[in-house]
Amino acid sequence: MKKILAIIMAATLAISMVACGSKDDSGETAPSNGTPSGTLSEIMEKIKDVPSLEIQTIEAEMTADDWEYHTKITMPKGAEGMISDAMMSSQAHSIVLIRLPKDADGDAIVNELLTKNSEGPSKWICVDAEKVEVVRRGDIILFVQSWEDTAKEIVSKFNELK
Repeated sequence: MKKILAIIMAATLAISMVACGSKDDSGETAPSNGTPSGTLSEIMEKIKDVPSLEIQTIEAEMTADDWEYHTKITMPKGAEGMISDAMMSSQAHSIVLIRLPKDADGDAIVNELLTKNSEGPSKWICVDAEKVEVVRRGDIILFVQSWEDTAKEIVSKFNELK
């Protein structure tokens, strides 16, 4: 009986380790011209709902305390942020909007986001986003970690904003 229980436990452990495998495909979309109009909350409302996203999300303003958790970078002085995350933490989906202050080096922040989020552990346990996209339009940066189709749809909506 003990041998059977040990075999079952070993099989369960092996299966759970396989389920924690990762897939990494990082990319950057070329920035578009012009800053989209509206508050970060208004912009988020326009881009977050796409046909391929079949999960519930929750939106919130980012504070200095949770900035690094969502972006892996230090909050730029004078920046503001908005997050839309999957309500179920085992779903690898996150949208971050960042409004930069006028004197910020947006290109350096885009590069830092890409570098720090394409290496090392993700913020999720046992899952990773299929696609990482970082797009800058004027003083707004869109940072998406999600499934490939979902990320592409969100970036497309962001790029179409006026």
